Amino acid sequence: MRFRFCGDLDCPDWILAEVAAMSKLNVQDFNCLLKKLLESIQNNLELSIDSVMKSLEEKSLGFSDIQGITAALHFIVMNSAKYNVDPKSMQQEIEQLGLPKNLASEVTSSYTSISDALREILYQKSYRSNRIDHMEYQVDHVINDEAADNTDNNNDDNVSKIAYIDMSTISTISNGSKSIETRDNFGFEISHDKLKVLIHDLTKTKQLMTTMTNNDK
Repeated sequence: MRFRFCGDLDCPDWILAEVAAMSKLNVQDFNCLLKKLLESIQNNLELSIDSVMKSLEEKSLGFSDIQGITAALHFIVMNSAKYNVDPKSMQQEIEQLGLPKNLASEVTSSYTSISDALREILYQKSYRSNRIDHMEYQVDHVINDEAADNTDNNNDDNVSKIAYIDMSTISTISNGSKSIETRDNFGFEISHDKLKVLIHDLTKTKQLMTTMTNNDK
């Protein structure tokens, strides 16, 4: 069976297994877990599984159980926002997975109240592989090799502008409710003429991406 929140593909087996596990939670525990998960998503924070466990009345579930349940809920909620699934369809689909109607209603209700915020989070992460954290540059004037041997020939035509750029980027890898950030540092040099072409191409690309994004809204 295909599901809209899975991009019209079959639901992963691990989601089915976690839905069966979360179905055993009472409404109070389920709402507590769901609330903490959504707060962590909205605030871009890592969810503390230990904190969730201390808040639940049900003590038979272990760390890995709660971790699996939150990962499944994260998948369902974020993918529903990603694929613009309407609340009615969302509830029908998660009930088809085996989640009791009362718990499915809680997920749908929470999703409906913050769906726009979730889409904004996804929008902020779209079209971006790495985030630039820091950048420094300097421009040097370099005399061409042939002109360097002739002091009478050191005019502007024999001097090249070279830009030296140092930068660091941050990449984020998400694994369910957990996000891991890594920082990479690198540098490169580029001629003034090539730098102008690069800036022109990047500017045109940004304008095109902005137009495409606005058309999708």
